[in-house]
Amino acid sequence: MFAQSPDQQLFEQFTDRFLDDHYPIGRARELAQAQSVFEPDVWRQAAALGWTTPLVPEEAGGGSVSGNGLADLLIVAAAFGRRAAPGPLFGANIVAAALGRWGSAAQRGGPLAELLAGEAVAAWAHATTGGPLRQGRCRVAEVRSGAEVMLNGPAGCAEGAADASYLLVTAGEAGRTHYLVPRETLGVQLTPLGSIDLTRRFHDITLRNVVLGQAAQVGAPGSAAEHDAYLLDVLAVLLLGEIAGATRRAFEMTAQWLVSRYSFGRPLGSYQEIKHRMADMCTDVEAIEAVAARAASAIGTGRADGQSWACAGMAYAGRRAPEVIQDCIQLHGGIGVTYEHDLHLLLRRVAVDTRLFGTPSEFTRRLGSQAAATPAASTPQLTPAPQPGSQVRFGAGKSEPKSALGTVGPGLSVEQFAERAGGWLAEHMPPADPAAGHFFFTDVSTRTDSHDLARIQRCRQLQRLLYDGGFAGICVPREYGGQGLTAAHQFAFNRELRGYDYPLEIQASTFIPALALLLEFGSEEQKLRHIPAMLRGEEIWAQFLSEPDGGSDAAAAATTAVRDGDRWVLNGSKIWTTGAWYSDWAMCLARTDWEAEKHRGLTIFTLPVRSPGIEINRIEMSNGAREFCQEFLTDVSVEDRDRLGEAGGGWAIMGRWLHHERTISGGSPYVTSAGGRGDDAAGGIMRLVQLAREQGTLDDPGTLELIGEARALSLVGDALVRSVSAKMRSGDLPQHAASMLRLFGGLSTARRATIGFELAGAAAVVWPSGCKPGDPTGDPTAGERVGVSGAHIAAGYLVRQAACIGGGTTEMARNVISERLLGMPREARADDGPFRAVRRSGPRAIGS
Repeated sequence: MFAQSPDQQLFEQFTDRFLDDHYPIGRARELAQAQSVFEPDVWRQAAALGWTTPLVPEEAGGGSVSGNGLADLLIVAAAFGRRAAPGPLFGANIVAAALGRWGSAAQRGGPLAELLAGEAVAAWAHATTGGPLRQGRCRVAEVRSGAEVMLNGPAGCAEGAADASYLLVTAGEAGRTHYLVPRETLGVQLTPLGSIDLTRRFHDITLRNVVLGQAAQVGAPGSAAEHDAYLLDVLAVLLLGEIAGATRRAFEMTAQWLVSRYSFGRPLGSYQEIKHRMADMCTDVEAIEAVAARAASAIGTGRADGQSWACAGMAYAGRRAPEVIQDCIQLHGGIGVTYEHDLHLLLRRVAVDTRLFGTPSEFTRRLGSQAAATPAASTPQLTPAPQPGSQVRFGAGKSEPKSALGTVGPGLSVEQFAERAGGWLAEHMPPADPAAGHFFFTDVSTRTDSHDLARIQRCRQLQRLLYDGGFAGICVPREYGGQGLTAAHQFAFNRELRGYDYPLEIQASTFIPALALLLEFGSEEQKLRHIPAMLRGEEIWAQFLSEPDGGSDAAAAATTAVRDGDRWVLNGSKIWTTGAWYSDWAMCLARTDWEAEKHRGLTIFTLPVRSPGIEINRIEMSNGAREFCQEFLTDVSVEDRDRLGEAGGGWAIMGRWLHHERTISGGSPYVTSAGGRGDDAAGGIMRLVQLAREQGTLDDPGTLELIGEARALSLVGDALVRSVSAKMRSGDLPQHAASMLRLFGGLSTARRATIGFELAGAAAVVWPSGCKPGDPTGDPTAGERVGVSGAHIAAGYLVRQAACIGGGTTEMARNVISERLLGMPREARADDGPFRAVRRSGPRAIGS
């Protein structure tokens, strides 16, 4: 599940085989009544497999398979989760990590050596850490007397304490310290606890006048707070591994059940409601695995953002994993709630992992607190929109480069490329305004067309700047004006781009799908004519795809193309075209054969948007935006050289068109994106923090939880994009998996818009008259600033569902996931035969 390298794959195979031999999932019922589930001989064998050493430095006797021991342990934790297996995996590794990093020579030579060999196990009294998730719940007091220390107080519950040789405890008030307490020490009291998990044994630990020598101290006095933060992050990754393994196992069991179980003469999996539920569950399972792997990578390599990834994973998985398994039970019917079925064993394991060490709400608030800690000065204020004809500022005090910098060099490694990109961006690119966002989502009650055209002109200039700097078309072959590098180089550039302005509004349609489709299906002449112009910002493209009576059924296109010599004549209507009114070219799907089957009589054309016979009507949305358009094509003449692919072969290209469209949420190597520049939608994290700060609610726990939820969705979405994109490139997932990105992106964007609306309260429905985003005049009062933020958030909330409609609805994404990715039965077709005979709605225009 998490194995990346051949060595990790072998490690995973041995781990699975060992656990299948000793702890198949059904054995949990056998162990349920046992006083102890610990089997010393089995654990010694497990230690020989390398389960106890990954978090310990080599000089202390440890070692890992991959170089990232936490990533290796994630594999083992997932295997435990799949079987609800017993064993001291968490305690032994947490304590071994502490001793390996901060223990004395005597502790490394004694207790640590025993733990690594599997001759002893340990338990961690995590409730004594005093960390942000458990502040004040358990306190162990320490009283020093010479070379001895006396510990008193409740240490809370710990797994496997009765079987442990050692307990790791945090003691003290100010300047807290770790102590390694031998369990047999006089004064250590254990009280058995009940648990929902059948294969785990918990005890409440109380220390009464426990006297220890100085040798029991782990690390320097007062160092425990910093050390516990690391250990809690490690624990979170291991928990995520178990959660991911258990959830994946439950999902696989359910998918198999739905294929083999019949109801009313049909497979259960053929009902659309069930298929859509499975699509949601599939996306959740993939998202949990993605964020778990990302957290393991960040924490295992010591990155500063590791804690954020751990919190995001536990916040998201803590809410979704139990619900996924409960849905699996629901889809199994009555058998799912019986003791003999295995699903409840997985649910029990996930219930403990998502509650005992911190609830989803606690992890979510912790994320919100991190965002709230951002200084007010670092939250950019709204800035005036550029005026038509204005030039981009190229860095602080810089002037526009007078000549192109050329290519970046094909021999640069990803790291070298990222370093060069970071330096170039700092020198040449203007800073982003995180509060501004994509203009489609902002308040437009007082905005003019000139404002939007000025932003598009700015995007053209920014795109030209990227081209001149050698950072446009990073994955595009050099013969077409690109850099000829890899997807990894593009993604590295996108990471460096965070914090800078970039041509956001022209990425969709121009670069995906248009540029991507030209690369795949265009003639050499088409590629040379258009792609360099796209990369220079000279051509902005639109998609003439949807039709008034077609909805998400792209193959139902009724726009007609009739051949006339070396030209084609197009007649019909297209709708929901983003930015057609300022675009230069378009890709258009048209029907060239009405007698052929629906999917066989289609052809794709490229055409100038301002061709004679094209009438563009702008559509006013519920928030006042007028970015979408409807086009009427009347005898529009298109040269045959502007046809893309073969006549009648349009649907083969459409498969890739739709694939590229689904990757707009992320993962396309052709898109320049800062990964959510201030989170471009209305629920942007910085905007939420800014709004709460202005309203004086930033310290409210409910506010912090909402901000944290928005942050968690952003991080999990980023992890999902990376994971699914990498798996599609490697062939581990088919291209249809991009629909998971579409589904998650739509739902999470809509939820963030709702979060903003909830936080804004009254400010999102009533605000001071005259407030408008980007008003450069005066110094607004606090009330007016709240009004500006409220107006932005209201505009996003009104069109919230656009995130789940545009680019193919989330319902269609669920169909693709369930039928194409999971192989569930497809819906019966009602559109066979010649397209002329297929029933369809009549043509209409907006407002009719």
